[in-house]
Amino acid sequence: PPECWSSPPFFTLQPVAVTREKQLTLWADVVLDWAKTTNTWSMALHKCPLWANPTISRRLSDEGVAAVVAHLIAKGNAEWETGDNGSGGAAAAAAVGEVGAGRRLRIMWKTVANVANELIAHARESGMIGSVYTVFELHSGDDAPGTPFHQMDPWLLRRAIVLLEEQGKAALFEGATSDAEGVKFFSA
Repeated sequence: PPECWSSPPFFTLQPVAVTREKQLTLWADVVLDWAKTTNTWSMALHKCPLWANPTISRRLSDEGVAAVVAHLIAKGNAEWETGDNGSGGAAAAAAVGEVGAGRRLRIMWKTVANVANELIAHARESGMIGSVYTVFELHSGDDAPGTPFHQMDPWLLRRAIVLLEEQGKAALFEGATSDAEGVKFFSA
């Protein structure tokens, strides 16, 4: 963990707006770095090990956790899981204040737009334009190791494909399961 995580004031929500904004940015960096390092794409909020540092006997309050989550959501780096197979969106974002024990948060250390850009660039570089691939092939297929999508949670990959579809750069085809969904990339 970064040095700030060992500082007791880091675990107290700061009252001055400018200081709080810097603190929330630091917290976002800590959460996103942890998620990337541990390859975490979703977490139970109440089980996140980051909210407490036993070495300095400090814990971030529920209000602090809610502020960090709201900041992550506002930056496009998180959304509440809604059980809707990846669509997330405004309804999920509306639940920002709920930090209850059953809530799960999707963590996007890569935003949907970042993944979409990487995906279309990879499709162009790899000669995938005009061919159909399953979502499973993209994140777990034989050619997935070494790509930015290897072991990526399918919901994020699917969201990126939907964004590309909205931009006219891909088409998503329904399958019997989410992993059987197909995608065709276009040169547009």
